[in-house]
Amino acid sequence: MRPRTVVDVGANRGQFTLLARQLFPAANVFAFEPLSAPGEVFQRLFSADQAVKLFSIAVGDSAGSAQMNVMARDDSSSLLAPGALQSDIFGTDQLATQTISVRRLADVLERSSLVGPAIMKIDVQGFELEVLRGSSELLDLFDVILVECSYVELYKGQPLAKDVISWLAGRGFALRGVFNQHVDNARGPIQADFMFENVMK
Repeated sequence: MRPRTVVDVGANRGQFTLLARQLFPAANVFAFEPLSAPGEVFQRLFSADQAVKLFSIAVGDSAGSAQMNVMARDDSSSLLAPGALQSDIFGTDQLATQTISVRRLADVLERSSLVGPAIMKIDVQGFELEVLRGSSELLDLFDVILVECSYVELYKGQPLAKDVISWLAGRGFALRGVFNQHVDNARGPIQADFMFENVMK
């Protein structure tokens, strides 16, 4: 599959978008990063790339403003409060909060902009189901969804991998692979990247 559209939710400094531009040079990228510091790095990286558009907002299941918990490692920042395991396992603590804007993906992107084949990557530190619910009207357009999920609660009240797998299965997405699994010596598997295929297309 050669995607023509990539949606990068939780883009941080542009790590996944860089990979997508290398692997799929013909694809347009719609990226979402609400935090100002990594967002500024993203903007510098892709300022001359007309195929990449950054939205400085978070994706959720309703529109409004929210407090982002900013961690010492900003790629661990979340709209959910960090749990004890986040510090114990990854050694990163909360530094501050930042007020950010939240929008539903279905209210930001038009169906016509998601030219297929299309993939969506979600890396939002426990906010996965909110992103998916806010994308519900568009999910049928995606061929593949990549989601970082946790097996244990790193953020208070977060859905676990089994919850995301079940939610997507109910909407026609089958789990096709598990990659980049992080295993803690004392606790076992902690989180991984999960690849889902739209079996309804």
